[in-house]
Amino acid sequence: MKKLFFRLMMFAIIVCLGILSMNQIRKKHANDYRDLLKNHAGKGTFYLSQATEFEWDKAVAFKFPASKESLERVSETEIDFSYDLREGIIFIKDGKIVFKDIYDCNPERPSDIIYELNEDHLSVYKKDTLICVEKKDELFYLVQKTGN
Repeated sequence: MKKLFFRLMMFAIIVCLGILSMNQIRKKHANDYRDLLKNHAGKGTFYLSQATEFEWDKAVAFKFPASKESLERVSETEIDFSYDLREGIIFIKDGKIVFKDIYDCNPERPSDIIYELNEDHLSVYKKDTLICVEKKDELFYLVQKTGN
C-alpha cells in the first residue's frame, strides 16, 4: 500500500512539474515574440514571419469585442480558449493554433503591443504580410500592415 501511495505521489509531482515547465516555455515564446517585434521598431518594413521562431500559415490579431464567430471564421479554426475581454494574436498552422499571445483587456494596464485592427476588431496576417512596428510612446508599440 505504501509503494502504491509513493508511486501515485511521484506521478503527481512529475505531472505538476511538466505543467509548470510547459507554462514557462509558453511565456518564453511570448516574451521572445514580443521582444523581436519591439526590436524592429522604427527599422522599416519586415515580414511578420521574421518575428517568429516557429512555423505558421496564418495569424489573427484580435481585441474585445471581436466575436467568437468572426474569430473562428477568419482564423478557420475552432477557438478553444476564453476570448471574452481579451486581446492578442493567435498563430495557426494546418488549421490548429500553434502559438497564442493573449492577455486580458485592462484599461489600467494595457498591453504594450497594439495591433491595427479592422471594424470587426480583427486583423489577418499571412507569412508574407509586410508590417512595420512604430514606438507609439514610452510604453506602447503599434503594429501596422503595410502590404498584403
